[in-house]
Amino acid sequence: MKKIPNIPKFYDTDYLLVEGDGTSYADGFKLNRPLKKALLLGGNLKNKKVLDLASGRGEFAYHCAMKGGRVVGVDFSKDSIKLGKYIKGKLMMDVIEHLPQRKLEKSVAEAYRVVKPGGRIIIHTIPNALFTQTGYKLAKIFFGVTKWNSSVYHINEQSYFSLRSLLRKLKIKGTIEIEKEKKYFFVEIGNNQLLHKQLGNSFLSRQIKPLTIFLDKIFDNFPVYQMVSHFPLNLFFGTDFWITINKK
Repeated sequence: MKKIPNIPKFYDTDYLLVEGDGTSYADGFKLNRPLKKALLLGGNLKNKKVLDLASGRGEFAYHCAMKGGRVVGVDFSKDSIKLGKYIKGKLMMDVIEHLPQRKLEKSVAEAYRVVKPGGRIIIHTIPNALFTQTGYKLAKIFFGVTKWNSSVYHINEQSYFSLRSLLRKLKIKGTIEIEKEKKYFFVEIGNNQLLHKQLGNSFLSRQIKPLTIFLDKIFDNFPVYQMVSHFPLNLFFGTDFWITINKK
């Protein structure tokens, strides 16, 4: 049986302020693209209870509270809780890829149990395991990169098929939406500070940014983007998955 590492210890201040899109924390709790969409999907939150699982630095919980929601944020990282104390007030956003499968299943099942009829569960996860696992193999073959920081944090990356199987196993009805993020290569790889730190002042480290910018120009070109962001190519090239569950 594969030994599961002590996951919470990896989510320290360095991760929260660098790898975990820490610019939003340093820039007045501004929301990134997925969190803005999640807030929109949440609808009218006035006087409604919101449970933010894996609340991170707390900016999403903060914005939910500003919309009138009664928010509770939960996270297993001590550094996350410390950072969260700097804001007033405290969905499953970018959490399931960090959980072992058994804990993932229990977490989604419990979230569904505690939501009242008429309530909504919004789950977002990134990246797409079909795409990234292929990328890891190619990086190993062509560049000799055998270890990625994401393998430490993202221990359970998902695909459309794994998410569909999860809902079926739990007997929960929900919709799965696939998105293709623009500038994905630069945002997730080219501007990944922890990856640059890991690679040091190597030739690969110096070439990552221009290479990712080049790839983004290809994939974000309108005709190419239209193809890879729609079925069936989005099953492989899609970057974000959104699960919306409306409990009746």
